[in-house]
Amino acid sequence: MQGTRIPLDLLLELVDAGLSVDDILKEYPHLKGEDLLMVLQVARKAHETIKYERLRLVTEAYDWQSASYWTRTLPHQS
Repeated sequence: MQGTRIPLDLLLELVDAGLSVDDILKEYPHLKGEDLLMVLQVARKAHETIKYERLRLVTEAYDWQSASYWTRTLPHQS
């Protein structure tokens, strides 16, 4: 976080390791709770955006309208 000399990836690793916001604030008392929460919210939003973008790219890469998709995925009727 800017002005704290604490890298963002360290804060995310602490959360990933199971530490709560309160735990992190106890370890780093010079941090402000609202600043930490803002950083975590931005990181969550970035993660959601990246996941959505990957899903969009994967689904757009496949032509769902093509006959080959439906003939491969639907069971053949006898």
